[in-house]
Amino acid sequence: MLKSAEIEIKKEHQVLMVNKTTRNRASLREIQEGWQESATPPVKPKTGPKPDAECYYCKEKGHWKRNCSKYLADLKSGLVKKKKEVSGQAQAGTVAKSSTESEYIAASEASSEAVWMKRFIIDLGVVPSALDPLVIYCDNMGAIVNAQEPRSHKRLKHIKLRYHSIREYIEDGEVKICKVHIDLNVADPLTKALPRAKHDQHQNAMGVRYLTM
Repeated sequence: MLKSAEIEIKKEHQVLMVNKTTRNRASLREIQEGWQESATPPVKPKTGPKPDAECYYCKEKGHWKRNCSKYLADLKSGLVKKKKEVSGQAQAGTVAKSSTESEYIAASEASSEAVWMKRFIIDLGVVPSALDPLVIYCDNMGAIVNAQEPRSHKRLKHIKLRYHSIREYIEDGEVKICKVHIDLNVADPLTKALPRAKHDQHQNAMGVRYLTM
């Protein structure tokens, strides 16, 4: 080792530290191999289902969560209709390639159902406010912009024409689509696992209550 003490080494001075060893190359190689064996192996990333795996629910290839439409319809804070069904190749012949496309398709189907319910209530003539535009809440900004704009993005140009009916409903004033914060999306329990507190919050917002006998 260098005999000079650390205290005598001044700052900003270049110092060369030398350590003399008597080990040969073979012993050094053995030490390096021992270090490599004792090193912790890298953690492999978790892999989900294979893209070509057969879905148990759809009986087709592809994971069912990629093609699942879910939405809620409520009137005066009371749940009227809930939809949670698989819309994969076996059912609707449509496969969503992105979350934006999936949200757009779900919003389009929800708007069609909402317009049907609105016209039914108008025919009853008992709810004067039914003439107002119905609000469709969506937490995906890409789907909202695509619904409000008359043109299609290059990544969404392959969507079937029947799902663009939401644009006609918005133009005619039947419905309007608005952004909802992800923490306030009541339909989240239908799409993902939530903490107990948030699950109970959305459950109460749906009007679901525990029944004690």
